[in-house]
Amino acid sequence: MNIVQNIVPTVAIICNDNNLKSMGFYLKEARLKVDYYATESQRFELSKRYDVYIVELNLLPNDGIEVCEAIKTNFPSSVVLIVSNDDLEFVQIEAYKAGADDFISPDIHAKLLYKKIIALSRRKKPTSKTLPERVGNNTIKVNRESYLIEKDNQKIALQKKQFELLYLLISQPKRVFTRDELYQKVWENTESNNPRIIDVHIRKIREKIGENIIKTIKGRGYRFAE
Repeated sequence: MNIVQNIVPTVAIICNDNNLKSMGFYLKEARLKVDYYATESQRFELSKRYDVYIVELNLLPNDGIEVCEAIKTNFPSSVVLIVSNDDLEFVQIEAYKAGADDFISPDIHAKLLYKKIIALSRRKKPTSKTLPERVGNNTIKVNRESYLIEKDNQKIALQKKQFELLYLLISQPKRVFTRDELYQKVWENTESNNPRIIDVHIRKIREKIGENIIKTIKGRGYRFAE
């Protein structure tokens, strides 16, 4: 089997006691680079970045959704596939809110899984329209790949959604974003609609980084204060 466009994604399979080994066997035969992490005896720790993470939903002693969120926080450009037979809507919504890219069944056909991995990896490849990984000015620097923020040479930690909001505003510093625009871009995987939550996160960003970091444009929205 030929790898599409020479893409050879690295894959981490995170499951209970190697439950998903059969998936990995086929992926290895297809010449993908696959590592297993069995979590039944110990918690999964992020040790290195993979292009694709296949995460069992019901992990012990981990929680698959928490693992997904940790992966997306540290490696936002990686693909996360949640493995579960659970079709409850609220479970899937929570997974998508945590950053999951798709749900798959434990019984998924190996060839379909392979095609899905290749397709999702290809979509994640940077293009000329992709926003830069590093943005900022002489005062503040934001690195989206590492989720690192530095202001006046000091490191500042933000929650994931707060980081994404700040990154978006800094990456287009002259643009005024409405609440609806910010909500749609940062909460793109949710099915609820609560753009007023933007105000809460903007307030928390200001508390941590400074009142003047984001400017309110009355009647319009927010923009980065250059």
